[in-house]
Amino acid sequence: MGDYTQTAITDPALRALVEASECDYHGYGDGVEVLVNGAGSVRRVMVDVERATAAVIVGAQLTTALNQALDRAEEAILNVLRGHPALEPQLTDIIGDGLPDSIPTMSGAELAGDFQGNAADGEVVAHVSGRSRRFVSIYLYRVSPELVSAVAEAANRALAAAELGSDDAVPLDDAIDATLARLDARLSSISSGLDQVEASLDETLAGLG
Repeated sequence: MGDYTQTAITDPALRALVEASECDYHGYGDGVEVLVNGAGSVRRVMVDVERATAAVIVGAQLTTALNQALDRAEEAILNVLRGHPALEPQLTDIIGDGLPDSIPTMSGAELAGDFQGNAADGEVVAHVSGRSRRFVSIYLYRVSPELVSAVAEAANRALAAAELGSDDAVPLDDAIDATLARLDARLSSISSGLDQVEASLDETLAGLG
């Protein structure tokens, strides 16, 4: 185990920050509930589909709930940073004051726009403000369990887009999952090929015997 890992486990400030990042924070609306972790990733979206009326109303309630959960997650992280001044002062500045007016290769005006994330072939769309990192809207083509389950994906894509300044951005978790899936498929193909080679060798040896 490396020195960094040891420090991350034993240092009270870092441990508190990690714990706050891994916790889930709730947001509520009329007939909806969402969970967002301290890292700002949407973990779960729940909608009482039986009670739901128009999709536009559900979308508005989800927007409110998601922003509430993000506020709570951000406040939890800020509380840790305030309680441990030695933790990267820059983090407090970034989270507390919002985005700077400019970052390399991108102007403040560009970041001030809204960014989009899609899921379910465009039947679920989320928009996030690049300036506030809060949801502007959630659109569902209809209220159904299938589309509700896709809201978290669209929301996380919109958050990633706002973070990176591109509507084509893919959340890190999605990128990792896709890479692992490709690796698994490749390993399965290699394993299948080795099985065929082994079977061929067995036949050859049997013929020699």
